[in-house]
Amino acid sequence: MKTTSHIVASAAAGAAAYEIAGSPQTAAALFLGGVLIDLDHVLDYLILAKEKHTVRNFFSWFNDIRWKRIVVVFHAYEFYAILLLLAFCFPNDIMTGLAIGIGLHLIMDQFGNTQPINGIRLSRRFYFLLFRYASDFDLQKMQARDS
Repeated sequence: MKTTSHIVASAAAGAAAYEIAGSPQTAAALFLGGVLIDLDHVLDYLILAKEKHTVRNFFSWFNDIRWKRIVVVFHAYEFYAILLLLAFCFPNDIMTGLAIGIGLHLIMDQFGNTQPINGIRLSRRFYFLLFRYASDFDLQKMQARDS
């Protein structure tokens, strides 16, 4: 999904959370969690991209699926399960907002990134870190087999 989609959805969800809960902390954490989860893309780009590091190259490297290997550690249901456990054990407005925002982001990616890009369609299991690990984080191994 495009960054702008995550910004708009996270802002709308944060505003709704503020109206419902009346907590600016929940609203802010929801927005930030829904957007800043994408920082793992920056790490992968800086470590794995074998091209000149520019903002334009960064976005096209991901959006056009020019990468051959990818980790995106925060884009994983295992990471999210740990976050939910922490939110349950240490309940507060910030943890609640982060859990909702990151969950929203993952759902948007899971259902929004289903169309082939440059002839590549990722497996529905892509958002499981264990699947990516078992695939050696290799694009060829992480493609949908039913296409």
